[in-house]
Amino acid sequence: MATTTAGAGLMALRTGEHVRIEAASRRAARRKLDFSAARGMEVLGHAIDYLSDEFALECLKTGNLAMKQTHPTLVALKLLHQKRREVYEACPVAPTMGERFQRWWQRIL
Repeated sequence: MATTTAGAGLMALRTGEHVRIEAASRRAARRKLDFSAARGMEVLGHAIDYLSDEFALECLKTGNLAMKQTHPTLVALKLLHQKRREVYEACPVAPTMGERFQRWWQRIL
């Protein structure tokens, strides 16, 4: 099973025992969030934080740190993360600084 972790322009691909680090093929696109999308992402983020904290406390209380991936809380967390990503990706892509500069430059010429 391959997992990816993105950060600082690098992507780590874990395949079995081997770990490869390669430059991310493209930068993450910044999005222009309107008020309702930003509020929705905030609420989903709070729900994710709450469930994560509750799950961590449950693991500490029971002493069972190796919970199954089918635990209802983990399934709910995965669903909330997916919905948060959907809200973010539904927002329009914000122009990069280079694109904004290019438009400005074309206007003054």
